[in-house]
Amino acid sequence: SQFGILITGILELSNGCIAAAQIPDTEIRFILFSTFFACGGLCVLLQTVSVTSTLGTGLYVHGKILQTGFSFLLACACGKVLFLSSQTSNIMIIAMVLSVVTITFTLRYVNNCGNRIKNHI
Repeated sequence: SQFGILITGILELSNGCIAAAQIPDTEIRFILFSTFFACGGLCVLLQTVSVTSTLGTGLYVHGKILQTGFSFLLACACGKVLFLSSQTSNIMIIAMVLSVVTITFTLRYVNNCGNRIKNHI
């Protein structure tokens, strides 16, 4: 299923791309590839955290989520223009809504972090 492919790509970039390549709908493939490349996968995220653990990774993780959400939304918008004949599945609409919610909460969190930093200065 497309949801399973989405989860696979978020966990590991290469396997997600291989699985997404099997989807016949070009627009959905485009959206998934764009999202996977922005995310990099949980595997890459954990590798980065292990190398930068002394620096703190709170903003990195939230920034990566924000980048993934923006890339997904941009890919959805571009996909509508590039692939007018394709049908967007319900899972993509649900994923778009979840991305908007994630971006909203991430922006609020980053804003709160900025306010805390200002208060300590």
